[in-house]
Amino acid sequence: IQDMNTERHPHRTARRWTPHLGACSMRREPRIQARIMESAMERLKIGVVGTGIMGELYIRALQADGRVEVAAVCNRGMERREAAGERYGIAARYSDAAEMVEAERLDAVCVATPDFAHYAPAKAALEAGCHVLCEKPFTTDVDEADELCRLADARGLTIQVAYSHRWLAPYHRTFAAIQAGEIGEPLMGYARKN
Repeated sequence: IQDMNTERHPHRTARRWTPHLGACSMRREPRIQARIMESAMERLKIGVVGTGIMGELYIRALQADGRVEVAAVCNRGMERREAAGERYGIAARYSDAAEMVEAERLDAVCVATPDFAHYAPAKAALEAGCHVLCEKPFTTDVDEADELCRLADARGLTIQVAYSHRWLAPYHRTFAAIQAGEIGEPLMGYARKN
């Protein structure tokens, strides 16, 4: 996330949030990480919508980055919501994303709901002035996707789809080989991830 909305959060300064969710920072030497943490003014406050498999992966990845605070979780099902809150020490728990983004002072929201349920929490987050990282697919409707893009642009916010496989080594090597002309022009592609 770039150029944080300082109108909504005047106490914060503009900062960057990289889309890899801090994965690189987890591999730094402890003394380098400590120096980075000392220089950080304030941690980004993130809310995670959806506490299924992907939602919990995002929570763990975000909590591993000292620059981030997972401030709230949201899930319609009480059992999963409460379990995730207890497991990861997150006190703010909501059943409605719009309620979460209105009640909490979040910088960004990670949407990890089932595919058909991405639009509403992403829209609520953007309307509340939060940047959004959305699991793929972005939406299941082109008009909804267009609306979210227009809303983000109009408010000066970033909305990003988490295409996590893009930088995995096998995919990246394949892309680089295609770009370099090493394997000719692809006619079709197939990948399996197990």
